[in-house]
Amino acid sequence: MNHYYLILFTSLFASSSVLAQIAPETRVEKKQFTYHMLAGISAEMGVARTSTIRVSGPIELGFVWQATSSSSDLYAYLRPSVNGEFRYYYNLDKRYTQGKRVDKNSANFIGPIISLYGPAIVKSENISVVDFASVFGAVWGIQRNYGQRFNFQLSLGPGIGITEEKTSFTPVGQLSFGFRIGK
Repeated sequence: MNHYYLILFTSLFASSSVLAQIAPETRVEKKQFTYHMLAGISAEMGVARTSTIRVSGPIELGFVWQATSSSSDLYAYLRPSVNGEFRYYYNLDKRYTQGKRVDKNSANFIGPIISLYGPAIVKSENISVVDFASVFGAVWGIQRNYGQRFNFQLSLGPGIGITEEKTSFTPVGQLSFGFRIGK
């Protein structure tokens, strides 16, 4: 009977040592700064083993596609913005066990997002961009890191847009190519 306790103790010890080896590798970064091409900078801080808070700004490059029966046009604008996100990285452990990269928060995430926008600094002709707006939403996204510094992010989801004139459903999304700053 004593050998059963020895086997149980040995297997618990072995499994806990394997878990101890996985856990440190699958933590989010304590802090990470990224320069996003044409869109400013972001700071992402770890608040739990798999969760972060990310703040980005100070400008946004946005696009509006307008289609009529006779034509379709793509317009662009540049305006000040501040975005705040809570990110829960849900597949860090799975990616690690599959041998995929997880450093610098290279994983999939979900979470709420809030965005605040100011008046357009520069915009295409024949487009109307509201002066002030806010968006509350939820996103699913991916963040991937390549090489030592290159960062790619994509997030999509539903949101509620609020302007002085109206409140309406709006899609929420971000596409970013950037470079990590610092260590």
